Amino acid sequence: MKLKNKKAAGKYLSIWWVLVLVIIAVGITIGVLMFYSEKIDVRIIEARILGDRVFDCLDQHYRINQNIPKDLEIFSVCNLNQDIITNSGDYFIHLRIVGASNSEVIIDKTYGNSAFEKDCPLIMSEAIKAENYPRCINKSFILVNNGVRYADVEILVGSNYEYRGAL
Repeated sequence: MKLKNKKAAGKYLSIWWVLVLVIIAVGITIGVLMFYSEKIDVRIIEARILGDRVFDCLDQHYRINQNIPKDLEIFSVCNLNQDIITNSGDYFIHLRIVGASNSEVIIDKTYGNSAFEKDCPLIMSEAIKAENYPRCINKSFILVNNGVRYADVEILVGSNYEYRGAL
């Protein structure tokens, strides 16, 4: 016995095929939305990277050269983007360089969002557990030339930039 109506079987099969494709597409879309809607907190990582970059730059430029200029422009020396740090409101750098021999303050400059200067010690001491406060790191080191200490450097860096996925 031959089936005369083969076209009807193809119609029913194509409906199921479209339904399976829709279910797969909806599943992939929901998975991608769940993945990219998750908030990623990179504030402490950014603060560490920025602090390390300033530290390495100053260490490299002034480890041997004892003449630290009072008008040091950290953006040009360390190759940092001034516009992002000063205008975004999400970053903060406080650089303090003190002469070791006479305790003279050579540089005491703040760049970026100066409100972080009060917030950072609170967060770093863990006295406050706050979600929207910046994450900060503090670095200090001594510049030495031929065994003679000539400057103490303190760097306080903060970041309050929260990355959200691409969507």
